[in-house]
Amino acid sequence: NSIVETYETLIGKKQKYYVPNVKLSPEEIINLIDQSGGYTVLAHPNTVTSDKNILVGILNRLNDAGLFGIEVVNDKMKLSETEYYQCLAKKYNLLEIGKKNMKRKKNY
Repeated sequence: NSIVETYETLIGKKQKYYVPNVKLSPEEIINLIDQSGGYTVLAHPNTVTSDKNILVGILNRLNDAGLFGIEVVNDKMKLSETEYYQCLAKKYNLLEIGKKNMKRKKNY
């Protein structure tokens, strides 16, 4: 049997072990993570949208729901983006997450 056949037989739609996907809003996800003792962070904000007005609207919504932090530095960000996300973090009182192009040393 192939993996696809096994999937279709056991957990495909209308099968005994099928579990339908549940669609949750960002607010519901933040609430669930918060109730579980976790912290929510918007990762890769530079991939969400290139429109700053849209990003601010998204951050307003997520911040109202309890967002904890925002990634401000990653290898794909320009310095100007990092500075902008740091300003947003300050504006919304969010924890700044990320580090500049650091390689983890392997200790064997």
